Amino acid sequence: MIIKDYLLDALNLLYPELCVACRKENPIQNAHLCVHCLSQFPETDHYDYPSENEMMDRFVGRVPLRFAAGLAYNYSEGIVQNILHGLKYQRKQDIGIVLGRRIGERLMESNQWELPDFIVPVPIHIIKKRKRGYNQCSLIANGINEVIKRKVVSDQLIKTKNNDSQTGMGRSDRVENILNSFHLRDSSKFNSKHVLLVDDVMTTGATLEACYLAFKDVVDVQFSVATVAISKS
Repeated sequence: MIIKDYLLDALNLLYPELCVACRKENPIQNAHLCVHCLSQFPETDHYDYPSENEMMDRFVGRVPLRFAAGLAYNYSEGIVQNILHGLKYQRKQDIGIVLGRRIGERLMESNQWELPDFIVPVPIHIIKKRKRGYNQCSLIANGINEVIKRKVVSDQLIKTKNNDSQTGMGRSDRVENILNSFHLRDSSKFNSKHVLLVDDVMTTGATLEACYLAFKDVVDVQFSVATVAISKS
C-alpha cells in the first residue's frame, strides 16, 4: 500500500489532475472542482420548493409527480456541462458519487421532501454500458443512497432500445426517439411504493417521461424525480 501511494503521489506530480470544470486549476481533494469553480457552482433552489419549481412545471400534464428537483443549472457552455462530460466520457466515476451525495444532502436538509421507498436510476442500453463501463445514473443513485439510506433498484427498469443520441433534438423528436425504450421486469415490486427516478440531466423531460410510462401497470405507484442538472438556454 505504501508503494502504491508513493507511485500515485509521483504520478500526480508528473501529471496533476485538473479541475473537471475549468481544466486549469488543481481540484479540492475528492471534489474534482477547484475552489473557484466550486464557489461558482450554479445550484438551484428546487430542493427548498420541490413541489413548486420550474422542473415540476415542465412535467405538468405529462407526468404526475410528488416532487422534482435539479441540483444545478446546466448551460450550453459552463461548469456543469464540463462536469457531466467528465462523468460520462472521461471515466471520472467518483464525480457521480460526489454529486449524488450532494443531492442526498439537499434532500435531508429540506423539510419539504418525503423520502422515497426506492431509488431507481435511469438505465442505459447494455451496449452503451459495455462501452462506457458503467451507468452514470447508477453512480449518482448510489451517492444519494449513502446519505438517505434508501435501496437502489437498478435491475428492474431496463433500456431495451439503443437509441440515437438526443443531443440537438427538439422535444417532439426526443419523444419519438425514446418512445417505448424502457421495460419494467416485475411491476409488482413497486405496487404502492414511492419511487425516486434519478437522471444526470433534464432537458425536455422526454427520457423521464418514457421511464414513467414503463410503470403504467404498477398499482398506486408514486414518483419523484432528482437530476444533477436542469438545462437552461
